[in-house]
This record gives sequence, structure tokens and C-alpha cells, in this order.
Amino acid sequence: MTEARADVQIRALRVEEAEAFAAVQRRVFPEYMTSRLGHRYSVAFFREYARTDGVIALGGWRNEQLLGFVTGCHASVESRIHRGLLGRAALAALVRPWLLASPHGWKRMMRIVRRRPASADETKPDRTREDWVKIPSLAVLPAALFVVRGLGLGTRLLDAVCSEAASRGFHQAWCMCRWDNHAIHRVLDKHGWAAVPGSEPHAPICFTVNLASRERSTSV
Repeated sequence: MTEARADVQIRALRVEEAEAFAAVQRRVFPEYMTSRLGHRYSVAFFREYARTDGVIALGGWRNEQLLGFVTGCHASVESRIHRGLLGRAALAALVRPWLLASPHGWKRMMRIVRRRPASADETKPDRTREDWVKIPSLAVLPAALFVVRGLGLGTRLLDAVCSEAASRGFHQAWCMCRWDNHAIHRVLDKHGWAAVPGSEPHAPICFTVNLASRERSTSV
């Protein structure tokens, strides 16, 4: 293990670290609705993540600087957090009317309002299964901002969230990725995740992995 790699500490999100998590998400995923609703909403969202039982939120820190993070929870927990922040989301949208000017924007907001997660798309797992954990975000700042090249931070965060999820009784993990995010596709494929292509061209791709099988392969 290199000295730089050893310097990176992976630890659970604390309430007071919500601003750092929000800043990384808005930098890496500016297109996420959570990011587009503004910094205050993003911070409130991660504060709820830190306070909510059933959420796994891990950050990779070096010299007190957050380099990346990963989150995991049952899909119903994520939806419950969004619904609890619906008032904040509505206020944020009022001063950003362009967010709801497109069908996509309305669709994302309606997902927050619904009591159950979105559609029963056959390319996505059954979100009602209690032993399936969703990995909503895996975000690592571009290497140009910090000297992190070669640390394998994305892989370490992915390993950490899967191990923690398995220890909590989850048997399967899943995530949705943009169809053109080939870098994360390669990382997931390398670590045993299986892709379920979307039903339409350029649709998001679902990846799944059996946590028990993955733990056995990584321990060999």
C-alpha cells in the first residue's frame, strides 16, 4: 500500500460533513435533481442521510479534504428522505422555474412525491424486496483537483459500501448508470457486477451484484 493510499480514510458521513458531501455531488453530478435544486437543498438532503437509520454514506478523506463518497440504502428509504424534503424542493423549484419546464423535470419531481419508487420497469430490480440495497451515488472528484490518481478510491468506496451492506443483511446490490458512463461500467464489470441493458437506446443501465458471491471472490 502506498503512503498516499494509506493517507485516505474512509468513514461514515457525519451531520456536520453534509456541506462537503453536497459540494462533491454538485461538482461530479451537476445534472442530478438533488444538485440542480441548489446547495441548500443538497446540504439538507445529506444531513437527512446522516440522521436516517438504514442509510450507508461513506466518504473518502485525505488531509481533511473530501475526495469522494458512496451511498447505499433500500430504495424506499431514499424515497422517504426525498418526500420529507418535498417542501424544500418546492421552494427551490419556485426560484428555478426552468427545472420544471421540461417533461424530464416534472417526472423527477413526481418521483419524489410518489409514496413508492418509480415505475415497474423490467430493466430494474424489484425495489420492494427488503434484501436489495440501492447504491444511489458513487462520486469521486476529478484527479485534476487533487493528487489521487492511483489510489483506487472509487474501488475502495465500492468495496466498503458492499461490505457494509452485506453486514446489514442485504443479499443483492443494484445501481443505475448513464448509458455513456463507460468508466464506471468498466469498474463495475471488473468487480463482478452484471449489466441489464435498458429497454430503449441511450436508456440508463442497471447493474446488479450478489453480495455474498462478491465477498467470497474478494476474500480469495
